[in-house]
This record gives sequence, C-alpha cells and structure tokens, in this order.
Amino acid sequence: MLQKDNIQIRKADEKDAFILSQIDKECLSSECWSEKVFSENLKREDALTLIAECDEKKAGFINIIKVLDEADINTVVVLPSFRRKGIADMLLSEIFSLCDEINAFHLEVRESNIPAILLYKKNGFETDGMRKNFYSSPSENAILMTKRKN
Repeated sequence: MLQKDNIQIRKADEKDAFILSQIDKECLSSECWSEKVFSENLKREDALTLIAECDEKKAGFINIIKVLDEADINTVVVLPSFRRKGIADMLLSEIFSLCDEINAFHLEVRESNIPAILLYKKNGFETDGMRKNFYSSPSENAILMTKRKN
C-alpha cells in the first residue's frame, strides 16, 4: 500500500466492485464495466486492481490483466474532481512496483485523449501502433502504447 500526503493507494477487493463501476461510469460512460464485471475481475488470479483514495474518498483506479511476463492495462481513471493531484502517476507507479515480474505493459488510449497520452509518455510508454475506429460513441482511433523494462 502506497500513501503520500492525503492520498492512499491500496489493492481493491470484491467489496469495491460497486464503487469501481460508479467511477468507471462517470469517467468513461459508454465503455464502462458493470459491477458484476468488476466483481468477476476482482476474483481473477491474473488481474490486479488498485484503488486510490483521497481524504478517504474513492478517487480513481487502475486495472491490469497479466499474461505471462506482460500485462494489459485495461483502465486508468481518476474522477474529474481529483485530477491534477498526481493520482494517476501514483497508480501507475504502484502497479509497476507491485508487478516486478512484468517486462512489458500495454494499453490503448483514445487518440483525442492528449492528457492521458502525455501521462503515459511521462511514465515511459512509447507509441507502437494504432487501431482504426477502435472506439465507439464517438468513433475514434486507439493509440497503442507499451512500456518495456529497460
């Protein structure tokens, strides 16, 4: 568990499924997971979800799925009222720290999500491809990014 100032990062468990779905819905609307999907994901051996709390309020989370020595980052979200406090950086940093066995982290991000792309680049991700019309509502390309251990 990571704690800095009034922000705490901890591993999510099944009792967090509802709040994770609510945060996801607020941040991602049409692409969000249901409480049931989160509950099932939190039971998986190959999945890891960390939740950020700021002043004891749920602020955001990160979810990954591990495959051998690589991981897919499914989601990194922070509620709008908690953005620009370093929470996404902390979530990424803690995932990297907890997953020492992972040699590469992969993700996709909306082409228009410049703040997220800059966050990922700052954290060592490099662009390595594009999926045309990957997202819907609205239709948009996905930028594929990877962070590899040096």
